[in-house]
Amino acid sequence: MTIKRTLCGAPIALLATMAHAQMVNKPIWVSAGWNNLLNSDARDATSASGFQVGVGYHFGYQKSSGYSYDPSLDLTWARNTGNSNRLDTFALLAMARAPFSAQPPSAKNAFVPYYGLGIGIARNSFVGSGPAGGSSGGGGSQALLVKPHTLGGTGTGSASDYTLAARALIGVSFADMYFAELAYNYNGILEGSRIDSVTLTVGVRF
Repeated sequence: MTIKRTLCGAPIALLATMAHAQMVNKPIWVSAGWNNLLNSDARDATSASGFQVGVGYHFGYQKSSGYSYDPSLDLTWARNTGNSNRLDTFALLAMARAPFSAQPPSAKNAFVPYYGLGIGIARNSFVGSGPAGGSSGGGGSQALLVKPHTLGGTGTGSASDYTLAARALIGVSFADMYFAELAYNYNGILEGSRIDSVTLTVGVRF
């Protein structure tokens, strides 16, 4: 229960942390890796596999009820392309990462597994110039770019929207500098399709 309270309260705690931020060792991180769409209509319209890159700023480990967590602001961009179509997702999230042990990463504690939760906003953008995939015509699925009339009656065009975003992840930190993360990303719904994905990324702090 202590861990759950710590992470669920992190977006609120992040605002207070920003107001009292101190100098942090290696506060900036960048990452890159693989983005796999989970929704079949989104996969058919573009491709299952794409990429994600990210940048963020963390505010240093905080203590809550005797447990450490690291609040941060994360900005990521994911892209999947295929069938002459393109799907982009930009997400800005308030995150909290917490080590499974009570000891935060440091040069003396080189290998630290952790988990994280975050919430924020995302902008999904689809640009289509090719077949959408899936069902077509008046019947069948109403998911992303499946019905031709959805995008001007031709099966091509564009659609975009802002939505609530959430992320859950597990990761490992190496020597308080390098890290790898496996994350589930919920990025809302666009034209009837869920834009959720699984990402595997590696990064560096500096």
